[in-house]
Amino acid sequence: MMMVLAAAWHAIAAMCLRRNRMMIGMGFTTFMGILAIMIHSSVDFNLQIPSNAAYFVVMMALALIARYCPSGTSRRPLSEKDKSGAFFGEWAAGSR
Repeated sequence: MMMVLAAAWHAIAAMCLRRNRMMIGMGFTTFMGILAIMIHSSVDFNLQIPSNAAYFVVMMALALIARYCPSGTSRRPLSEKDKSGAFFGEWAAGSR
């Protein structure tokens, strides 16, 4: 139960503290998903179905991602090795 409340708290914190609209929306979505499953679980044994339990775990993980995932727009430039695809070529040649 504490993990569920912690995930809901992280989703709310993501909505309040993040500046990126995508992460704010992700926090809102995960909070609503967690709340909906909690309400449904109060009247039914919904989480005994493995697919619903897996969905619930994914929603809790998305709450943490929305809270802590970096959302900077700057990316590191590709090195010459990355541009040429040398790593993939070495990996493919070694697997034959």
